[in-house]
Formats: sequence, structure tokens, C-alpha cells
Amino acid sequence: PASSSSLRPSSHSYGGIGSTDDHNNGPNGLNGSDGLHEQPVSVDISSIGDSISINGFDGFNGLGSAMGRKGAREGMSWVDRMDASFSGSKLDSHFRVTARGSNLSTELLAGLANFAANSYLLVLVPDLLDPVGIEQSQSLFGFVMSTFVSNMVMGTLGNIPVALGPGVGCATYFANYFGKHSDTNTNTGSVDGSSVDLSVDLSVDISVEDTVEYALGIGLLSGALMFSLALFGVPQRLFDFCPSCIRSSMPSGLGMYLSLCGMMKLGLVVINPSTGLEMGNIMAPHCLLALLGVLMMVLMDHHHSRFKFVTPIVIVATVGWFFMDVPLPTSIIGSVEISPSPNLSAAFANLSAASVSPIMAMFLIALFDVAGIMYSCCGIAGVDGNERAVGGVSGAYWVFLAAGAGSAVSAAMYCTPVIVLGESFAGVLAGGRTGITSISMGVLFLVTLPFHPILTAVPLFASSPTLVVLGSQLLALLPACALARTVTTVRGDGTTVMEAAPPLIDFDDVTEAFPAFCTIALMPFMFAIEKGIVAGLLAWVVLRMMDMLFQLKPCKKELSMNRSQSFAKHGHDSPLMLRRDVLKDKDKGSTLTLP
Repeated sequence: PASSSSLRPSSHSYGGIGSTDDHNNGPNGLNGSDGLHEQPVSVDISSIGDSISINGFDGFNGLGSAMGRKGAREGMSWVDRMDASFSGSKLDSHFRVTARGSNLSTELLAGLANFAANSYLLVLVPDLLDPVGIEQSQSLFGFVMSTFVSNMVMGTLGNIPVALGPGVGCATYFANYFGKHSDTNTNTGSVDGSSVDLSVDLSVDISVEDTVEYALGIGLLSGALMFSLALFGVPQRLFDFCPSCIRSSMPSGLGMYLSLCGMMKLGLVVINPSTGLEMGNIMAPHCLLALLGVLMMVLMDHHHSRFKFVTPIVIVATVGWFFMDVPLPTSIIGSVEISPSPNLSAAFANLSAASVSPIMAMFLIALFDVAGIMYSCCGIAGVDGNERAVGGVSGAYWVFLAAGAGSAVSAAMYCTPVIVLGESFAGVLAGGRTGITSISMGVLFLVTLPFHPILTAVPLFASSPTLVVLGSQLLALLPACALARTVTTVRGDGTTVMEAAPPLIDFDDVTEAFPAFCTIALMPFMFAIEKGIVAGLLAWVVLRMMDMLFQLKPCKKELSMNRSQSFAKHGHDSPLMLRRDVLKDKDKGSTLTLP
């Protein structure tokens, strides 16, 4: 089937990635990899059985020049034959692979990239849930099965190239809120030989035996809430209704929260009854090795490595196994034991008004993770998240439903609620445009299940550096929220125009800057994600009501030029230095004034 020019997507770029070369039908490289295809495969059949040529694809991302030469000698490589046989098939029509400018091999490669970027969760999530009393083999099985089920449902019905699975945010909150406690309702951990109090007030009177069931019941209810609201399209509306300053500050606040949790698990930060927190024993061997893992992750991230989390975890764990008192894996491959489902009836019997807080916390984490990351990935991929999919509803509709259904499976198998994983960008940047990317990633996770003896033997100080690096990456999103942006608007006559839009967080307006600050700062300070979100929302609502009631003018700097122009004029990046020089200009009679 020949491709039509109308099926070719318009040239676009994101951060210099993904531009299309009009003079060359081959894909442009992605940081040295040619996995991002901007044009559909076109098959030109000149004669039956004589010659078949394929344009738009050359090689398979570094499988080797020898294979490329062999395929050229035979006229067609096995990858080309696979893409050609898939193009025009019923599966191609269902997943709209050719229509979105991709092919089967690129989608499979994108699924592999997603698996490589998210495989560290196979180690980190079970480590985080271990203090709750859930065995690592149980949570690993639940992680794999919920990831597989949710990605199969979302990829088949929603057809959006994102990855679903139990994420770090919910797992960290789950571990800190439901950490195993003793009769005195404390959770003590050993850091460098000294006992440290890591207790969290559960505000619910439950026994140690019921802790796991109660925690999983809370996770099940948050997933059921997501699923039931998604049936009526409520999560999308809630996400759109939330103020942009709160919505955009949540990732940075979550990053601060994750970083604090990671540093506490490393022993770099410990609890002090007098000051709250203080520095731990940084010279302890475990702490030094973990800090080395952090630096390796940062360096590999600087070089855009897809294995930036996996490789340091393997190195640090190997050093711990052979040179420290860390138990070695009992075997390489082990049989998979399916644990019976937890008895959640005892959990539901212990529900009270205090249970609303953790349910809403995990629901809000899942809501903003799913919506925020999904729409961001769709924007980079050039895929409309509201495009009609199976059942005549949008693909985003199925993403929320799959997250809710996956959360139910996860709770029944000793794991945390399902969200859209933040590393979904890896698959999109590798060329993923359809749900095949998600399906292939889910299958790869399922294949790793027999290797659980190795995964469960990885020590906590090898996986916890991931929390610190993830926190820095999320915090790095904040400066972009203060920049002016452009939005695409479709007019009534069908024409598309680019219009200027205000920044997501206007830091010159204190009625937006202060709620954003409350959201970011109070998540780690209160050690609770939901309390930071609620504090930011309350601050925004109260300030808006007071502004309307007293008709206060927005507190903005009265500058004759915008922020970036002012910085450029004075050659400074610091607002304090800018204020100093602006006041000097004011004394000289300049038009730049500050209230």
C-alpha cells in the first residue's frame, strides 16, 4: 500500500528533537540514534514477485552494518519485511501506526526503550514496600502483573504511547504512611548502627497483623475511586479545573518529597528530636557507596543514557554483594509463587474518617501523574490524547480506566496504585506513537518475572539513589513554568493559529506565586503529599476570594519590559541583583520602576 502525503505528519521539533528532513526519507537521529521516524513506510510494488523496495526505513537502529549489507544483498531485510507485512493490515488500521507516521519496528523499539528506562522500578518499588510488611517477592509479582494488565488494556483500547505501572510517588507515600509499627506505634530503623525513629502517625487504631491488609484496602479504594470517576470522564475535568499554578508546582513539590525520602533511606539525613533533621554519618560505607550511585546516575543522565538508573543500581548492588555484608542472591532463576489474595474484609472493617486522607492522597497523586504525564507525552509525540479510540471515546478516557483497573489488580497482588510512569518520555523520544509501545513494554516486564531472586536481593542503598535523582529532575521542571509560552488555537473556520499565553506560574503575581510555594514547600515539610496540595489549593482560593472582596490589584512589578528582557539588559540572572540595578535606574530617571 502506498502512503499518501496527507498521512505524513507536519514537521515538528521538541527541544531540537524530531525534525524531519525533507530531502531524505530516512529518519533523523535522536541523540545519535535513528529511532525517531517522522514518515510512514511506503511500499512500492513494481511487479509481483520481482522487486519490492521500501522507502523511509534503513536498518534497525544499530543492529550492525553486516546485517544491513546482508539485507541489501537480498533486496530486503527481515525488519523491512516485517514492516511491509504489517503495513496495511487490520492491526495497522486499528493502531493507526502508518497514519501516525511510524512502523512496527519503531514501536517495538520504543517499547524496549520504555522497559529499559522503567526497569529500575522492579527493584525500587519492592524495596519501598518492604517496611510495610509486604514481602519483596509478593510486591514484585504484583508490580509485574498490574503493569502487564494495565498496559495491555490501555494500549489496545486507548492507543496512546505511555507506560502504566505502580509508580514511585504512590509507593513512597504508601511506605511512609503505612510503615510497620510496633505496640508503641513507632517504626525504628537502624542507620549506621544507631536506632532512628521513623514513625508515622497512622491516626487509625489497627493491629500489626492488619497493617498490610489495611494499607492494600486503602490502595484498592483509591483505585476504585479513580475507575468509577473515569467512567463519567470526571478525572479529565478535575485536572482542567485545578489552577495552573497548583497543577504545575506539584511535580516540583513531589520531587522535593522524593529527594527527602531518598536521603533518609540512604542515611544521609536522619531525624533529630531537637532540630527535626540533621546530617547522618556520611562516612559510613553504605552511605558513601550510595552517594557514588547518585553521582553515576547524574552523569549518565547528562549523557542521555537510557540505562541511567539501571546501570548504577547494578554496579552498587554488585559491590555490596561481594565486598560488604549484603546477602548474595540465592539463585538466578526461581519459580514464581502466587500468594493468596489478601483478606481485605478486615481492612474495610477498620475504615474510619481518618481513612479519607490516605485515600484522597493516593487518588490525587494518581490523578495528576496520569493526566500530567500523559498529556505531556502526547504533546511531544504529536498525538492527540482526546482522539477517538475504541468505543467512540478519547484515548485519555481509557488511560484513566486502565489506571483504575490496574490499581485493583495491584491491590489484590500486594502492590500500590497504578499511574502513568514518568519515564514514558523515553519511549516517545524513541519514536513510539501508538499503543503497541505500551503493549510491548508490558510483555517485556512479564518476561522478567522468573528472575525475581536477583531483583529481590538488591539492597536498599543501591536503589534509593534513584529517589534523589528523580527529585532533582522533577524540580528542574519549575523554571520552565515561569516562561512565556504559545498555545495552538483552532478557530471556527478551521484555521489553526499560534497565540501567546501567560506562563503556567506567574511568579510576578503573588496570588499565584504563594500558592505554588505552599504546594512545593509543604510537601516535604509536612512529609505528606496530599497536605501540600490541599494547602496550595486553600491558599489560592482564599487569596482569590479576598482579591474579589476587597478589589485588590494584582501585586505585579510595574516594569516597562518583561522579566527576561530586564535580566538581559543588566546581564544578571538574580532577581536581587536586578532589583538593585533597577533602583539605580529609577534614581537616574529611567522608566523602570518598582513599587
